[in-house]
Amino acid sequence: MTRALLLVLALSCAGAGHGHDAGIGDTGGGQDAPVDTDLGRPPWSRDWDAAPAVLLLDAVKDLWVVGDVHGDFERLLALMAAAGLVDKTSTPAQAVWKAGAATVVFVGDLIDKWPHGLDVIAFVQSLSASAAEAGGRVVVVMGNHEARFLAWPDDPVVEDFKKELVAALLDPVEVASGKAGPGQFLRNLPIAARVGDTFIVHAGNTKGRTLDALVAEIKAGVDAAGFGAPVLLADDSILETPLNPRPWWELPSYDPESVLRVWAKALGAERIVQGHDPGKVHFSDGKVRADGELYQRFGRIFLVDTGMSRGIPNGTRGALLHLHRDEASGKLTAVGVDADGRTWPLWSGT
Repeated sequence: MTRALLLVLALSCAGAGHGHDAGIGDTGGGQDAPVDTDLGRPPWSRDWDAAPAVLLLDAVKDLWVVGDVHGDFERLLALMAAAGLVDKTSTPAQAVWKAGAATVVFVGDLIDKWPHGLDVIAFVQSLSASAAEAGGRVVVVMGNHEARFLAWPDDPVVEDFKKELVAALLDPVEVASGKAGPGQFLRNLPIAARVGDTFIVHAGNTKGRTLDALVAEIKAGVDAAGFGAPVLLADDSILETPLNPRPWWELPSYDPESVLRVWAKALGAERIVQGHDPGKVHFSDGKVRADGELYQRFGRIFLVDTGMSRGIPNGTRGALLHLHRDEASGKLTAVGVDADGRTWPLWSGT
């Protein structure tokens, strides 16, 4: 890959889709944005030191990635228990971690579609505490449903979660503002995470930005326009880009594997893991990802949304991605694990 092509790839896609930017949550750069007069700053302000835009973690021997849960706590628990990550007796408020020093990352969209989003949130919070006691770690990155709820609690897209909150006697606006329920937890979620050389973000499409550029754009966008900022929720953003009619890395006149390699490298990574879309995908070389299939391409992009929630049409009971690094050889293997505990190889490399 020449330096010239790298530059073309980065610039052509960093500028793509600008026509969508003003359509979702754009407040005109924050000029007329509401201000919390008690604090002298917009009410969505975030302490980026305490809650980084992109969480950077050291490499681990065992990295697990969980796709979109969408409110289905029962299926989530069954899946993680089948993989040996948690005890099957775990409850939302008292999760029992069994994965030792492993790191587990959820790709966002914990809520909506099925009516137990609050249980899912409580579970990942209790699981995080249990994991820390054992030397492990649990990370949740933000999905488009969390961002939409925080930006617009009345958005029809998040109506299921709104109803769930009301049934629990929680005011959705108060939760979204961080003043009640799990609001502060949701508002402080990282937008993405890099664990060693694996970059995890809900909808994958970084447009070739460097890590520094992506972080700067997230911080500036959210500071100006809140969680409805175009960098998060425009049609071609890191939380919203669909995989159809074509995957975001299949650019005209460019080799798809080269695009993925260059864009991952810009983030300091070797591969990108994303959720967001569980549906069938047709690739330019004729290959097809089936509905709900845990899938990878070239060892550079891993699709982990398997539609595990019962609220997803044509979904599945779920599957997990397990990335294991052999300490002696340095070889990385990617394995799928389903709700019956069955495993199958996805990819292996360095």
